Amino acid sequence: MTQPSKPKISVIIATYNRADLLPRAVNSVLSQTFENFELIIVDDCSTDSTLKDIRSFADPRIRAVQNTRNMGQSRARNTGIDIAQGEYVAFLDDDDQWVESKLARQARILDESGPCVGLVYTWFDIIEANSEIRRIGGRGTISGDISGNLIGWDMPASPSAYLVRAEAVRQIGGFDESLRMAEDRDFLLRISMRYNVAVVEDVLTLMHKGHGYIGPAHQPYANPHLAKYIKRHLSEFNQELSERPRSLARILRELAFTEMSLGNRRAAARAYLKAFLLDPIGSLKTTYRNIGLIAGLLWKRFQPDNG
Repeated sequence: MTQPSKPKISVIIATYNRADLLPRAVNSVLSQTFENFELIIVDDCSTDSTLKDIRSFADPRIRAVQNTRNMGQSRARNTGIDIAQGEYVAFLDDDDQWVESKLARQARILDESGPCVGLVYTWFDIIEANSEIRRIGGRGTISGDISGNLIGWDMPASPSAYLVRAEAVRQIGGFDESLRMAEDRDFLLRISMRYNVAVVEDVLTLMHKGHGYIGPAHQPYANPHLAKYIKRHLSEFNQELSERPRSLARILRELAFTEMSLGNRRAAARAYLKAFLLDPIGSLKTTYRNIGLIAGLLWKRFQPDNG
């Protein structure tokens, strides 16, 4: 296969120490029915055989870039964005995969839409790590101006399900490298504040859960970076959220669970009380659904330190 002079789509995979998982993601890209793409694999300074394995793929559409030090997923993705040549940009997590028609169906929508549509996402299913168990994932249907939904903490899909106009990606400056959590949520929100969003109501993305981006620059789920982002979001959209008490309560509950996970019981209690006053029924339902998590966190935090 000859390399296109100018690819229509630039696919970006950021990877770190995933020599065992990366081939599945790469092969799902190479199997796409839409063939006019370049695949940019950014190795975020892996210490395993990742780079060697990348070079084993004999396809002229693949370009490999290696960071000299681990910089985290946002910076790795932005490295790919900086050199991307395509009109559209797609992101694929190194442990996820695509259905063969994914790019073709999304590209058709962007081709046929006006420039006001900047991003199209797909439905996705979830496959649990180290198993073949597949369960229903995202079935989002929101489209058009979805900025209000995102301000209210809706998140229809993650980057593996996106196809974005490269112009839109560059207008917002790519992924916010200061964020260690929720960078995908922030990215989609900033796109949605400039462009409309479309959806393919079909499962074209398979997300494998339980691996996480394990680079040393990235942190576990419940951590100060997530709490910081939620607080920033609450401050930035204070006026909009004040007019949507249920959405505000939903975000405050997320903050409460995060603070509790960090052992900040007073901060967690304050956030939960505010959420309860805004939406008592929703707060009680959320508490009931997460009673096991809450009990476990409280038990852990109140145990004496035997170290």
